[in-house]
Amino acid sequence: MKRQGDILLVPVAKLPDELSEVPRQNGKIVLAEGEITGHLHAIEADNAMFLAEDLDSPEGRYLVVEEAETITAEAAGGVDLTHPEHDTITLEPGLYEVRRQREYSAAGGIDLVAD
Repeated sequence: MKRQGDILLVPVAKLPDELSEVPRQNGKIVLAEGEITGHLHAIEADNAMFLAEDLDSPEGRYLVVEEAETITAEAAGGVDLTHPEHDTITLEPGLYEVRRQREYSAAGGIDLVAD
């Protein structure tokens, strides 16, 4: 598993059926946007694809990372996930479920973590 702030990436063996591609924003895959800062958890590489069971829901999201055609020392064949307030992490080729972290709220509910 890999974690960057409020994002958790869990390796999976296969993807669910009938996924839709999440559109890129200005050429970037955006796994999440910070509600407070507006900062992005983003991937700029072409060898990744962000998929969703439902484009209107933050649940049921998956990332496909393919082997890079040009391997750099930094990415080592995978892709870099960046965010201005967190260390960059490299994701190896594979399939990942993308989960938003949750926290208990003062009102007793469960909310998505705001980054």
